[in-house]
Amino acid sequence: MVKYSSQPALKSIFVLGIAASLLVYSLNSPNNFALAIPPLTTPQKLEIKIQKARQELSQVTAQLEQLNTQLEIKIEEYNARKVDLAETQKKLTETQAKYEMTQRELYKRQAIFDRRVRLIYVEGEKRYLDVLLNTTSLFDFITRLRFLKEIANSDRQVVESLKYTREELNRIRTELEILKERQEALQEQVLAQKTAIEMQIAERANFIKNLSAEIKKLLKEKEELERRALATLNEDVKRLLFDLGIVIEPGSIVETALHFIGIPYLWGGELPETGFDCSGLVKYVFSLHGVELPHYSGYQAELGEPVERIEDLRPGDLVFFGNPIHHVGIYIDKGYFIHAPQTGDVVRISRLSDRADFTCARRIFAPPRSVPLPPLPSQKKRASDN
Repeated sequence: MVKYSSQPALKSIFVLGIAASLLVYSLNSPNNFALAIPPLTTPQKLEIKIQKARQELSQVTAQLEQLNTQLEIKIEEYNARKVDLAETQKKLTETQAKYEMTQRELYKRQAIFDRRVRLIYVEGEKRYLDVLLNTTSLFDFITRLRFLKEIANSDRQVVESLKYTREELNRIRTELEILKERQEALQEQVLAQKTAIEMQIAERANFIKNLSAEIKKLLKEKEELERRALATLNEDVKRLLFDLGIVIEPGSIVETALHFIGIPYLWGGELPETGFDCSGLVKYVFSLHGVELPHYSGYQAELGEPVERIEDLRPGDLVFFGNPIHHVGIYIDKGYFIHAPQTGDVVRISRLSDRADFTCARRIFAPPRSVPLPPLPSQKKRASDN
């Protein structure tokens, strides 16, 4: 007879009891973690939360950058159409004045021609005959005949001139009609692009509005830090330039551009009182040096001389970005440039190496500034307060 010990049986029951208890505990646990995985500590949870927030913030920043680029392209397209419209309006005004002047010239020549016709029909043949019959010699006859031929040639020139003036008037009238149609089309394009920009800005605002509260908070903290940095921006710029060993030539394009550090970005803006966009800043800076540039980076990129290599850049050269070109800045030196970046930002200095979309550079000659730098809006306010 085989005898079984009761001790192993009790041991098995004890083990099963512990296992059952642990199973029940695990099922009733709020987190329902598997037994083999210990619950996360608070620092571990916090680190995962921070990493997740950073990833989300990075994605949001990338999406915002994409929206900003799309917006900048639309803004520069708008600027291009505004330049085209201004040039068309100027040409229209000049052509209208030319048309009116040609019309007056036509009336004048028509009057001369009408007088000659009346003179010929009333007494032309009789007068010509008298001139030839009343000659005193063969030489006198030849002289008078030559004189009459010259009169006939003069009459023919009047007729030809009148014909040319009429043709010129018709050509100018056709040109005027084309210009008026182009003006109307451009006005519609400007309005449509203005609407597209406003929709893009609204889309950007809506994108930010729908972000999580945590990301909104992080973005707000970032904006707050940037606002605080603006208070010492000019001093920081001076310190940066000094540390880099950059010497600013008095009266230079770079000195003029640096004067506007901190001016807010405004799409379509080209005055310090209201704000600048990228090509508006360049236009205004060069205007203080007596050089008129179009308010569009694409047209600015066609002016001056090309700078083939980044290594050949000089202070004051224009640097362009994007394909199609939709951003421009003014090169300072040592790999830095000044520009009006984007909506919500201010005129600031950036590193050229931070942009992966550098396209080309142009050198436009500008004489030293001969006019004083204009007071900035904040300076005007302080002056009025005093």
